[in-house]
Amino acid sequence: MEREAFKAAFALVGELVGGLRVLPRDVTVRREIGGGCSVNFFCAGDRRPVDEIAALLSRPVTHAPNTSDTGMFYEVRATVEGVSVCAWALLRPEDDHTGLRLGTGQTPPDTPDTPPDPNPGASPAVDPAAGVVSGEGQP
Repeated sequence: MEREAFKAAFALVGELVGGLRVLPRDVTVRREIGGGCSVNFFCAGDRRPVDEIAALLSRPVTHAPNTSDTGMFYEVRATVEGVSVCAWALLRPEDDHTGLRLGTGQTPPDTPDTPPDPNPGASPAVDPAAGVVSGEGQP
């Protein structure tokens, strides 16, 4: 049974990571003392992966000041087919690219969530069948 729980947790990680545009810094799968498994996504000062995971799980993002009052915990929690999931980041004002608009659960439309185009004016290659712009999501 424990082996099946691990397999389910790792499959869920693959599914979630496969749907992300911005990757977390770290992903941990562990067996819980009371049984079952949990998955932890640490997003290192970047709220975008938390927002994307929240959207994939159809769950709201929550936020709260940390105990040292130097930032804000930004997280989403859910249980998916018996696997506990937590995606979180500790955001400091200088980390948040949205100018201190912490806890909105989404990137505001006036804030780009992609890096600037290194070749402005160049036409992107688009695959209409896949709906993908060439180079999008590439490292």
